[in-house]
Amino acid sequence: MTHRSNKDVLQQLAQHEAICTTGGAFPLVLAHAQGSRLWDCDGREYVDLCAGFGSLPLGHNSDALRSAYADDGISTGMGDIYASVAKAELLSALHKIMPAYLCRSALALSGSQAVEMAIKTALLYHRHRRGFIALHDSYHGLDLGALSLTAMAKFKQPFHAWLYTDKVEHVPLGCRLAELEQAVQRQRHIGTAALILEPVQGRGGMQVCSDAWLLQVHDFCRQHDILLIFDEIFTGLGRTGNLTKAFKIECDLLCLGKALGGGMPLSALLGREEVMQAWPRNEGEALHTGTFFGHPLSCRVATATLARLVDDDLANRAQQLGHTAGVRLQALLDTRSEVQAVRGTGLMLAIVFRRAQQGVRLANRLAAQGIIAIPAGTQGECLSITPALNIPADMLLQALATLGEVCG
Repeated sequence: MTHRSNKDVLQQLAQHEAICTTGGAFPLVLAHAQGSRLWDCDGREYVDLCAGFGSLPLGHNSDALRSAYADDGISTGMGDIYASVAKAELLSALHKIMPAYLCRSALALSGSQAVEMAIKTALLYHRHRRGFIALHDSYHGLDLGALSLTAMAKFKQPFHAWLYTDKVEHVPLGCRLAELEQAVQRQRHIGTAALILEPVQGRGGMQVCSDAWLLQVHDFCRQHDILLIFDEIFTGLGRTGNLTKAFKIECDLLCLGKALGGGMPLSALLGREEVMQAWPRNEGEALHTGTFFGHPLSCRVATATLARLVDDDLANRAQQLGHTAGVRLQALLDTRSEVQAVRGTGLMLAIVFRRAQQGVRLANRLAAQGIIAIPAGTQGECLSITPALNIPADMLLQALATLGEVCG
């Protein structure tokens, strides 16, 4: 293969790619990777503290997944018409580790599509209700339905005329129940079908919903016959120290993605029997489907990923290593006046700065020092740290030490 530099590839890309896609102030092109290490086309090495926005729980090119890729089963198929062994095995493996009351599921490709299915499920279940409640600073994806629930104005403004903003009420994380009651009252003419939230707001800067508040929200939804949807696209399957918050606080629908696919595009919606029964039976043409839903190769990789997550107890490791990392960050940044807080849980952490775009600037400076981390927060005021769940502890702590030096 002819050697090509970062500059060469970026110039080629610029000739054809729409300006709205690939971007960033630091010019690198990823060439190959192993575990939590990346190399660009110029041969520079990086420690990956992003892990594909949390979609690589086992890191890059994990040995645990090689047999799934090498399997000679079908690579794709007609998932809503003909089943595959791979899909059946994945759903069995997934439901073995999920709460028993979430006993039905459907597969899709992206987190946003799982949220779209959750929206449709709520509308089918509450056929005469059209309203939704979401949280300030929420991020539920950018498909038009999910975008209506997403709170971040910068993503919504150009498409406002097509969004269902009049059917969505946004309330603060940790709000008083009176504010939820007011939101329901504002929707009394259309009825509230569901409330959706991220147990930890990823794109919103790792803001954590307390268990006490989530329990209050759960009880509120039960009292008002409102479906409770957990968007755990980012948080689920170990990142925050548990496989799902739904074990501790019951929900009606659960959206999973990112880590589920082990690097492949795969998501899932899980729900209670009575809620998922709102969908009509597929008698030959599904009401909601896609060509690659239940993609067999993705299912095989996902099944292998789940096995390793459970066998290696990576949720518990994330909790313990994340605590150590959080304490280390606090110590490194405690005297920095520009740092407002270190927050998050498990291996889902963020440094929160006092000024907008400070997270963006730090991410670019870190890239120059061989560390990949991604900005977060509604104004780019955070730097997120979401490494692979099996990242070597010494590698992570050394990267954080470098981060502390760069931040100074």
